[in-house]
Amino acid sequence: MSLTIADLNLVVQIIDIATQRGAFRAPELKMVGELYDKTQEFLKEVAEQQQAQGEDGGTESADEATAAATALTGEPPLTGGEPPTKSKAN
Repeated sequence: MSLTIADLNLVVQIIDIATQRGAFRAPELKMVGELYDKTQEFLKEVAEQQQAQGEDGGTESADEATAAATALTGEPPLTGGEPPTKSKAN
């Protein structure tokens, strides 16, 4: 079993969701935020390399990550710049 770009996209989504839901304590937020930023930057670099090589750009992997995040949360994942939505469960 190996780690894929889709797995890393899912990690980013999980961090985002867990943060929104208050899963981390204040002292942990810096470390979690740094991991989130590093992973996002790595994924951006991979996408740029794929685009430069004329490849598909990982569309299939992104679709897999979206499906996994939706299955995990029941909601589609956030994309850059979208505000978080209120949770349906009260």
